[in-house]
Amino acid sequence: MNPGTPETTTPSPTDQPGSANPGTATQAGKEQEKKYTPTVGSYAPPFTTFTLDNKQISLDQFKGKTVILKFWASWCAKCQATAPELNKFYADHPNDVAIIAINLNQADTFDGINQYIQRYKITYPVAVDITGDISTLYRVSQTSTYFIIDPQGVIRQIFTYQTLKAKDFETAYQKAQQPAP
Repeated sequence: MNPGTPETTTPSPTDQPGSANPGTATQAGKEQEKKYTPTVGSYAPPFTTFTLDNKQISLDQFKGKTVILKFWASWCAKCQATAPELNKFYADHPNDVAIIAINLNQADTFDGINQYIQRYKITYPVAVDITGDISTLYRVSQTSTYFIIDPQGVIRQIFTYQTLKAKDFETAYQKAQQPAP
């Protein structure tokens, strides 16, 4: 865990709303989250969540790689337009880049999410932010938001509500490989 950044854990997609889950963020953690706003140059707040196939995933497990944290929804036109471009970029960097797709769960269904994954041939981990803890931690309120996190865990770039091309991801990736200013 990075100093000064809160960590949150979200329940698996199979957990029922209202059920006791010892892995969810605590009230003290939520209070700490309110005090921290991730910005370019700050450490990315760590989190642990579950993918749609019920595998636990943590931001910290990707230390040493550039991470693209993608906040999206299946109905988002910008997300749909960017998906093939992100796939093109990812195909060029399968060993150097990790992508974590966090569905914002805003009027989305598991059916819609799965159709999106199949339609756009998504091969990277997909999680649903059921509780909203991760989007709260990152202060994300819009779909098609991307955080570019360098191999040391520092946020190097943030794209908010944008349609991106493979070259945009490539440029952000190259910047993340340079020493932080």
